Amino acid sequence: MTDASDANDQTAGQAAPPARPGEVRPASARLLDRPPSDRFGPPPRPPEVVATRTGRAVAGGLVGAAAAAVLWLLIGGILDLDAGLVVVAIVGGWLVGGGAALGAWGRGAAMHVTGRIPWLAAALAVLTWLAGTITLYLYAEITLPASSLTLAARLASTPFTDWLAPQFLPLGPLEILLLAGVSWWSAR
Repeated sequence: MTDASDANDQTAGQAAPPARPGEVRPASARLLDRPPSDRFGPPPRPPEVVATRTGRAVAGGLVGAAAAAVLWLLIGGILDLDAGLVVVAIVGGWLVGGGAALGAWGRGAAMHVTGRIPWLAAALAVLTWLAGTITLYLYAEITLPASSLTLAARLASTPFTDWLAPQFLPLGPLEILLLAGVSWWSAR
């Protein structure tokens, strides 16, 4: 009769009677939720991030690309520092990749799973190089000293590829690689 009353007392929410020596308590009467040795196991997994926002990643990358194109024009066109464009490529890659990461994951960009966003940032970085180079081309043609031709005639007389060919090889490939690589790295 006491065993039935003990079971009723435990289910009623009252404290379990003290165990007698050698008696094993039922599993429902244990005091800990998990064994103490669990703290030596692997750390818990971080929460999974919801889906990335690719549209916002593109928008953030384009904002960084616009800032990099302005820097490209300032350093390469107005200040005429060709070697300075290598530094602009590093900073521009960081702007494009950081903008893409911020757009994709928000401020918690450190807790994301890498995927297509770094590759998207690298592609935007190559387009940034193209936009910056075209901006330099247009600036060079607009500010051509002592020209009696109109802008349309100057653009027709010196096509973009003819203007780009003599100045591409020293630093152009390095700029593209730095832009794409830094943007990929900063978007991870």
